[in-house]
Amino acid sequence: MGFLRTLSAASAAGVVALACSAGDQQGPANGGNSDQPGDWSAPYASGTGGPESAPRDDGGQSSNASLGDGGSGDADGGTKIDGGSSAGAETIPLAQILADGTCSAKPGDASLSAGFANASEIAYIVPLGLMTAAHITPVDHMYIYYPSHQARTATDYPVVSPGDGYIRSVSKLDSDYRVIIEHSCDVWSIFIHVQTLTGPLASLNGQVTFQNAWGGSIAIKAGDTFATDGGQPGYDYSVHDQRVTLKGLRPASYSQAETWKLHTVDPFDYIPEPKKSLLLSKDLRSASPRGGRIDYDNIGVASGNWFVVGTNGYAGDPKNNTTGPISPTQMRGYWDTHLALAPNPIDPTHFMASIGNYDGNAVQYAIDVDPLTLTVASGATALKLYAFEYQKPDGTPFSQDANDNAAYVAGVTLKLSSQVAGVILVQAQADGTLKVEKRPGATASTSTAFGTEALVYEH
Repeated sequence: MGFLRTLSAASAAGVVALACSAGDQQGPANGGNSDQPGDWSAPYASGTGGPESAPRDDGGQSSNASLGDGGSGDADGGTKIDGGSSAGAETIPLAQILADGTCSAKPGDASLSAGFANASEIAYIVPLGLMTAAHITPVDHMYIYYPSHQARTATDYPVVSPGDGYIRSVSKLDSDYRVIIEHSCDVWSIFIHVQTLTGPLASLNGQVTFQNAWGGSIAIKAGDTFATDGGQPGYDYSVHDQRVTLKGLRPASYSQAETWKLHTVDPFDYIPEPKKSLLLSKDLRSASPRGGRIDYDNIGVASGNWFVVGTNGYAGDPKNNTTGPISPTQMRGYWDTHLALAPNPIDPTHFMASIGNYDGNAVQYAIDVDPLTLTVASGATALKLYAFEYQKPDGTPFSQDANDNAAYVAGVTLKLSSQVAGVILVQAQADGTLKVEKRPGATASTSTAFGTEALVYEH
């Protein structure tokens, strides 16, 4: 899990060590939400998108609130992705993606009354949308961190079901588990990196392997314990709602992998008070939407998720496929052909360049240009890549150490280093693609003429 890591001058390459298994990106989950319905075409820093505003495929009304109109582009000419002729992946039922194609619960709303964690036991929550190491595009799950796990074991913290439902799937990652819960035929929870199975799942400890997952239907009530944790930094959590389809992701790029991403929602929108406010008090993000966001694709501008043309979207080039658990030091894989230019999820006033293969490594850097402002008319732009760190309001570093997590601090911000590790040259194309050339070690004075190493990406 080690995802919040301070980048110092000594780590100018911008590489954040990967400390998760392949399961983080091989299971269902993804989304972004809004408290401003109908404003999907507004600049993303304002926090648009989600259960309350996401247009549905059938044009009907969300069970939570009125739907947005999808937008027709903002003042700089960007237009939200709407699937086009490639639409189809977004219509695949979550029951088919996450389970055996059947539903154990009825369709409709779900109240996650128990929440996804005990606020008094955790240190802080990292919202949806983090980009780190092999997680090149904004991730579709939150990270829940404990105050410390140095003197704890894998049985110290109970992990409970957020709401009534059915446990539908259990799979083994490397040394821990991924559990999927169906709350209704529409609303599903995914837990990643829980350590020990207990309660109704106790008999599966040691029986589920990376190659041999369990599938079925076990009834569970809100607040029932199904696992324990504590001997590691924490676990991941996401919610997906079949009735919500993100307008800022191109469905075709997720038709072969992680299709559930298209239905990712802000978990806080499904948790009633007082549990919601208790959990929000540990959320590192203060901007709306509080749960974060993952969909930033806009046609005609540089923002969003990008994949090298002809490499199967999120699934990546087959020659880069990873067949087993991803090791903590592995920096090459299916993500080599991924790129994201998007806001930082904790401090969305700053922006990130997340690159699948930059001089042989998966890296994340801060950039000092809002990618939403880079249009076709902007021409080729050299984006300087900065090392960065997270800071507390008093200017001291906020860092997450894998052995002793920091406590929650309100007002964490991102600060760019003065050190430039290189440049990427980008240019939005009239056909909706993005031309990119990576230039490790280059400076801002680099030529804006593309060379033979340039690649073309699509959303």
